[in-house]
Amino acid sequence: MNFQIKMLYTVIISVVCGLIYWWAPWEDFAQKADIPGGINELDMFWQADDEIAAAREKIIEHPEPALVIVANRNELPQVALVVEGLPDRVMTAQIVDCLTKHKANAVFFAEGMNAAEEDETIKLITEGGFPLGNYTFVGASRLDRQPITKIIGELCRTQKVIRAQTGTAPKLFMANRTVYTPDVLKAVNACGLEAAVRANVYIDMATINSQADADNFALSVPNGSILSMKLGLTVEPPAKAAVPREQRPAIDKKPTIKDSTVQKAAGSSGPNFAERLEYILTAFDKKGVVFADVNYFSKIKYIPVAPMEVEEGAPKAVPENGVPAQGKPAGNVATKTGTPAESGASEEGAPTDNGSSEEGEPLEEDVPEEGEPEEPAED
Repeated sequence: MNFQIKMLYTVIISVVCGLIYWWAPWEDFAQKADIPGGINELDMFWQADDEIAAAREKIIEHPEPALVIVANRNELPQVALVVEGLPDRVMTAQIVDCLTKHKANAVFFAEGMNAAEEDETIKLITEGGFPLGNYTFVGASRLDRQPITKIIGELCRTQKVIRAQTGTAPKLFMANRTVYTPDVLKAVNACGLEAAVRANVYIDMATINSQADADNFALSVPNGSILSMKLGLTVEPPAKAAVPREQRPAIDKKPTIKDSTVQKAAGSSGPNFAERLEYILTAFDKKGVVFADVNYFSKIKYIPVAPMEVEEGAPKAVPENGVPAQGKPAGNVATKTGTPAESGASEEGAPTDNGSSEEGEPLEEDVPEEGEPEEPAED
């Protein structure tokens, strides 16, 4: 009798162990263990203490600023495209498909926090053959108003996340509404980034409702321009304390697209986002202009000009000096070979006609106050 009871217990224990082994998510556990640094343990992974310490040491010993990639002033029939902010997976797939179809180059500038949580989206981009750039950890704006230690923290954490996701750290940097001051560029260089990119034309996707709209937009863009599409998910930092379930509002568990012209463009009325992007790429194809690699555009030491705001209304090219283009190249750019343009910043940091100092320090009036619209410059 005792023997039968022991056998029964043995069978029951074996069945329970088998069920546990069969149903437990061992694959998920293995995936978490394989990721360098434990990317699923986000609180620990975001720290990047060693990288931040190394960058702070480098900025003291070798305080050279990074170069800035700006629009070309030559007449070559080419432009460059950058995507500011990591889109959601569906929109990313649409963008990658359109770019691949038209053999167009682009750089996706991703926030570190979104990159850590959107590994499938990152995979879509890299498998499509497109490079990733550093858009700070939370898509921060006005970095020129932040202490250099905070800038280093934003950049180093993003570098670490994207390196863990792809095996390669970004080489290019962008930040929203940021003047590229010497301190910002020193931090960029100290964090292992090669250059900052400054777009001179912003695409308002909500205004591209037909092929004719896209054709008119393409005609207004000077050759050599760097075009930006501002997209991206809303960065949601982790909550510091749990909220009781009954007090939580009904929210979508997935990050959402920002309430902007991009969201309007992706809405149910009118063409969807993929159709609008298809219009734009087709318009430049008809114009005979290719989307080239931004790495081959002009590189200068400083570009002390304030960032521009995206204005609602008809699509148009907005050059770096804030005056809408009328079929002419933007004035404050350098040539492809790095030779100083007539009114642009020189490769050696010499004084420019826009009032910047020899060290490339920005003019105070170039930076708009928070909440105040920029006033267009008079012709």
